[in-house]
Amino acid sequence: MSALGWGYHRPIKSANRRPRNHCLGSLLLPLCFIFRIWREISLFYLPPQELWYLTVARLSVTYDDGRKGVGTGFFIYDRTHYFLVTARHVVDPQYVPKAAINQAICKEIDVSFQSSVNSGTPKAAIGYQRFCIGDPEFAHDDMEVDVAAIKIPANVLPINSGENLIRPWSFGLDFLATDEDLSSRHAGEPVVFVGFPDNSPVNRVGTSEFNYPLLRQGVFAYPPIHGIDVYGELGSNYGLIDSYAQSGFSGGPVISLQKGWGDGSWHPKRDHRPSKVVGLICGHYRSAQDRADGGHAGLSFFARSSSIQSVIQQLKDRSD
Repeated sequence: MSALGWGYHRPIKSANRRPRNHCLGSLLLPLCFIFRIWREISLFYLPPQELWYLTVARLSVTYDDGRKGVGTGFFIYDRTHYFLVTARHVVDPQYVPKAAINQAICKEIDVSFQSSVNSGTPKAAIGYQRFCIGDPEFAHDDMEVDVAAIKIPANVLPINSGENLIRPWSFGLDFLATDEDLSSRHAGEPVVFVGFPDNSPVNRVGTSEFNYPLLRQGVFAYPPIHGIDVYGELGSNYGLIDSYAQSGFSGGPVISLQKGWGDGSWHPKRDHRPSKVVGLICGHYRSAQDRADGGHAGLSFFARSSSIQSVIQQLKDRSD
C-alpha cells in the first residue's frame, strides 16, 4: 500500500527520456500561417484597369440660347449600338431641381474620346477622335433620374476610316451592376470614378488637342443597395461616396474595384467580386445646403446603375 492509498501507481519516467519528434508540427504551423496570410492578401482589391480610363468622353454642349456647358460621358455597347451615357443635367437645362429650370434646349453635343481600332492595327493608330450630335434625343419619362442616354446612329459609330473601323472604348451591358451586385458591396469599400474636371492641370498634354481625363478614388459612404434621397428633389435612386467630385466630373462612371481572383485560386470562388459600373457621378453635397456658395462637403452622390439600365431600355423600346 502506498502512502496515498490503495492502488497501482504509474512509475515516474526518467527525466532523460528522448523527447517527442515535433518536426512535423513545427513545419505545419508556419505553413498554415503563411497560407492564411496569402488567402487574405488574395482577397485584396485589384487596382483599376487602364480601359476604364479610356472609356470616358468629354462633352462640350451648346444650347439654343448661346450658352455652353461641359461634362463627362461614357460609352456602353450592346453588341448592336453604342449608347453615350451621362448625367441628364449636363445635356438638359430643363432638368430639375426646380430652382435651376431653364427653357433652353440642347442643340449640339461635341464628343471627344480616345479610340480603338480593329485588331492588327498598329498601336500608333489608336488616338483621339471626335464627332458631333445635333438635336440629340435623350428624354425619358422619369424626371427624378439624373441620367441621359443617347443612341449613337450606326453611320456615326463605328467610324469607317476606309481601312479600319474606329471604335470608342466602351463597357458592355453586363458590366453594369445589378441589384445583386450592389447588395454585395458595403460601406467603406473602394470605388474609382473618371471624368474631365474643370481647371484640370492636365487638360492638354504636349501638342495633343485631346483633353485628358482624371481618375479619382473614394469609398462607399453608405451601402449602395440602399438608395438615398438627394435634397428632396432628385428621387431616391442614388448612392453616396466619400470623395471629392468637382464640376466637370458629372456623368463620369463610378466603378467598384475587383476583389479576389475570378478563378477562385487561393480563396473560395464565392468570395470573388468582379469590377462593376455601379453608377455615374451626378453632383456633391455642399457644406451649407441653404447657401449656393457652400463649400464641398466631401460627399458626392451618383445615380445607381439600375437607373442607367432603365434609361437605356426605355430608349431601346422607343427606337423599336
